[in-house]
Amino acid sequence: MSLKLKDTDLNELTLNDTFRLGSFSWKKRSKTAEAAFSHGGRDMADGMLRVRVLQIEGIVQGVNQAAYEAAYFELTSWLYKEDLQLSYGVSNYIKVKRISNFKHSFVEGGFLRIAKVAFTCVCEDPFWYDAALTSDTQTVTSSPWVFVLANDGSAETYPIFTITAIANNTDMTLANATDDNRKLRYQDTGFYIGSVVVIDCHEGTVTRDGTNLISAFDGSFLPLLKGSNSLEYTGADVTILTEYRERKL
Repeated sequence: MSLKLKDTDLNELTLNDTFRLGSFSWKKRSKTAEAAFSHGGRDMADGMLRVRVLQIEGIVQGVNQAAYEAAYFELTSWLYKEDLQLSYGVSNYIKVKRISNFKHSFVEGGFLRIAKVAFTCVCEDPFWYDAALTSDTQTVTSSPWVFVLANDGSAETYPIFTITAIANNTDMTLANATDDNRKLRYQDTGFYIGSVVVIDCHEGTVTRDGTNLISAFDGSFLPLLKGSNSLEYTGADVTILTEYRERKL
């Protein structure tokens, strides 16, 4: 399947069919230290995932030198960009912070019309994301209100909660019972009927009607664990729109 790059303006470049991913490798952070009077050692790192590095290789060619240069410069203009999305097929993409280590060599006998190229994608976020956005809407008419969200990816993911007040709501909480009751709390005397609070657990931001109100937030930005997640809301009547993308390694 074709590899595609998309920039922050939603422009898209489809790489020709010669381009391929070199591997899907990933590593966890690890640093061992010797322990006195003990065999072996101790891992001093946190075991979280390292930055992911993907190698892509392919061929750039043209029917003549001018056509080759046009194809080459189109490719390199994209590789100069940052904050790209790399996708293969239609179902998954990974966030590419930048491109590094571009390599280029003309094929012998290609007369400046065929070249092998390779470049490295540096992915600060090492997960592949599902292109399809999963969403769930709850209309809360009593408190506490329990609902279930399914995460069918292979790793935890962080949702966006868009909460619209049906009644004035000065104090509300949301907890994930599946995650040892990890909880967030939002206290705001200005959260009136019709106001909208957006809690982005991926970016770590909180807004009410577009205004930054992180000061009204307390607790944890909730992840959805792999599998079924039981969430409990307490507070006045609201609608809760939950949106997230499942992710995998």
